[in-house]
Amino acid sequence: QSREALDAGFTRIAVVDEARARLGMPPLPDGAGQVRQVPVTILEIPLGEGEGQVGPGPAATARGADWPPDETKQRRRKPPTLAELLRALPPEGELAIMLVRRLLGAYEAVMEGRWAQAALEAGVEAAFDVAHPEVARFLREEAGSRIRGIDATTLDAVRRELSEGVGAGEGIPDLARRVSSVFEDAKGPRAAVIARTETLHASNRAAFIAYGESGVVPKLEWLLAPDYTPEVDGGECEPFDGRIVEYGQEFAPGVAFPPLHPQCRCTIAPVFEGGRRLFEGERRKAHGTALGRAHARMERMFGNALRRALQEEQNAVLRALRSA
Repeated sequence: QSREALDAGFTRIAVVDEARARLGMPPLPDGAGQVRQVPVTILEIPLGEGEGQVGPGPAATARGADWPPDETKQRRRKPPTLAELLRALPPEGELAIMLVRRLLGAYEAVMEGRWAQAALEAGVEAAFDVAHPEVARFLREEAGSRIRGIDATTLDAVRRELSEGVGAGEGIPDLARRVSSVFEDAKGPRAAVIARTETLHASNRAAFIAYGESGVVPKLEWLLAPDYTPEVDGGECEPFDGRIVEYGQEFAPGVAFPPLHPQCRCTIAPVFEGGRRLFEGERRKAHGTALGRAHARMERMFGNALRRALQEEQNAVLRALRSA
């Protein structure tokens, strides 16, 4: 392009009045705006009184924006109240459902393994079926109710910590540390206790159903762990060792099979027609030892699944807390 064309283009886009018109401002009087703009970085121009404060511009003024800005609006937002924090938390039922769903695979794995062992003991071929009415009922009602109870205990602890933290004037970072501490406790020794109890419960429920399905197990026997000691196991189950009941009867009120208490390691075994026990003497001890090892592997698997589920729940609670 020619110098004249460039000069014309520069003049066309850089006249002061033209720029003012684009901003919705009137032209300068006496043709003062019919000059080219000069970049402010080139000249040092002292500011007059009241100058130097950038205004909101015509568009903002038209919307009714305050100017100069109200200092109170620049202040940091107040920390949320306890009520606001509790309202922000995901609903307890929603979290419990999430936790149960994430553990269903672990429950099913435990039940399938013990079902296969029980069918072998009974001498029948009976494949595990998660859609079996009794299996489905256990997963829906028994397993779910236990985990919901565990989850409710954790969330009650979260609420207590939030209440104490807000009362102490703590901000979100400190409150988040309190919540994380609650979940770390849940993922520690308490998770190990839960894993042992839930593993044994699911295992014995599967064996109970499988023995009943076999049609050849009229009675059940209660077996202590081979290395049972009152000091470690509490002594509550000792009177039940070797006790035999008709299939479907209870060993004690409300106890159709172990566990009798948290961390119980007892199990059940089939008793056939004529009172023949499948496991006696050394065979009984060997069976209990092998089953104990299998349960230990199941406990580790279940415990890992539980800790992962609790971690995901912790993340959900922390996200809700920080968004409050």
